[in-house]
Amino acid sequence: MAAHACRSPQRTRRRRRSRDRALRLPKLGCQHSRRAALCVARYNRTTPSATCRRRKGGGLPLSLNMICLDLNLRALSIWGHQRRLGDDPGYLVHAATRKIFGELGPQPFFVQSERSRVLGYTSADETFLLRSLENCRSNEGPDSLLPTVFNLPEICSRVMPEQWSKGSRYHFSVYCRPTIRRGKVESDVWLMKNYFACEEARKNGTFDGTIHEFRQLHKGEIEETYRQWLQRRFAPAAELRNVVIAGSHSSYLTTRSAKDHRGAPTHSERRSYPETTFVGELCVTEPQAFERLVRHGVGRHCAFGFGMLLLKAVQ
Repeated sequence: MAAHACRSPQRTRRRRRSRDRALRLPKLGCQHSRRAALCVARYNRTTPSATCRRRKGGGLPLSLNMICLDLNLRALSIWGHQRRLGDDPGYLVHAATRKIFGELGPQPFFVQSERSRVLGYTSADETFLLRSLENCRSNEGPDSLLPTVFNLPEICSRVMPEQWSKGSRYHFSVYCRPTIRRGKVESDVWLMKNYFACEEARKNGTFDGTIHEFRQLHKGEIEETYRQWLQRRFAPAAELRNVVIAGSHSSYLTTRSAKDHRGAPTHSERRSYPETTFVGELCVTEPQAFERLVRHGVGRHCAFGFGMLLLKAVQ
């Protein structure tokens, strides 16, 4: 008689974690399920990755291009719905560009919904990007909608400086999430700062109220806390001047843990994250560090529409 071994829940979780590490699944937010993560991981596995030229010794790619893609938001939303990827524009653009351009998809990038376009940085040249779009037109099934996501038959691109001069001044704008991570928890930098300050005040006996009351007392420090966070992200690459917050709001993401045998999440947690637009002026102090900052973005979640540094030279 053949013995039938029942797989234990612990073994199932270990196998699932091993698979996630092998596929390098992205960390997803609220409406993005495990199925969506696996879908995007399959895209990254099956899309041929293009190699870019690198400096001798394995340094950064030689060139960085800023591209502009005209975006069809309705087609993007329909494609995301068919693929069960949720409705977050930043995440959908990430998934679509990775499917079309592979590893050389723009990152960081910025979705300008009001102008229906995507700005982004990539080391790929215009020829490669256009060829990738043409190859995508032969897709069948749900991915046949992908060529209509980006409307323009051509891609607007501009080569960024290969070397930044020390002392150069630029007007800048950046849309990012001022968050910090403590262990496995990511939180609003102002909320985290107030949490530890409240705990310290309770130990010293200078405050005996709730954390909510403590935050109300220090609510006027939000913008200054965000500006300090930004200055730390730019150091030592550039010195910031006249930084103002042009817009700020909070978004709520629900993170879900492993699912039970019926496919339902066993635990979920809803967290608030700030989304802030900073504008101001900067002076380059460390050219190489500044080049890395432009190339990789400011803060976290740069693969999903945050952290792209937009620059305009000061006349």
